[in-house]
Amino acid sequence: MSRAEAKETTTSWLYNSNSANAIKYNDNLSKVFDKDKLKNKYFLDHRVKTPYNREIKSDDYHAISYLNQSTFIDLFHRQIIKVYDYLQNKKSFVAFMIHDEFVLDMTDDEKNNIIDIINILQDTPYGTFPVNIKAGKDFSNMKKLNLKV
Repeated sequence: MSRAEAKETTTSWLYNSNSANAIKYNDNLSKVFDKDKLKNKYFLDHRVKTPYNREIKSDDYHAISYLNQSTFIDLFHRQIIKVYDYLQNKKSFVAFMIHDEFVLDMTDDEKNNIIDIINILQDTPYGTFPVNIKAGKDFSNMKKLNLKV
């Protein structure tokens, strides 16, 4: 299956979907991801407590979804703060964020800093995360960049 199909299948399975692929690959995915171990560590008394100490009311069915989504967005915000700190005393800046994306207003003379910024974003306490980059003269004219880092 393609990367996109694998991602969709894994996410469906992780979030307790009854989709055909989630059911079909249940045994294989259970060998890689231990949902019960996650629940035992982060879900107690109808509350999810994330690694960033956020507490969220939940039922058993939604616990993994809440854990994953909340942890990711907290992690993402921390990575953006690192980028913000890196850009201090530079002309480029973080313009705004939309959910799990952010827009960087970067000057031409500082565009070589993009590799450093990608490295900052990728380097997390949970390992190296992939980063997708688009660039353009304005927000409505962005094109995907395929940079090798």
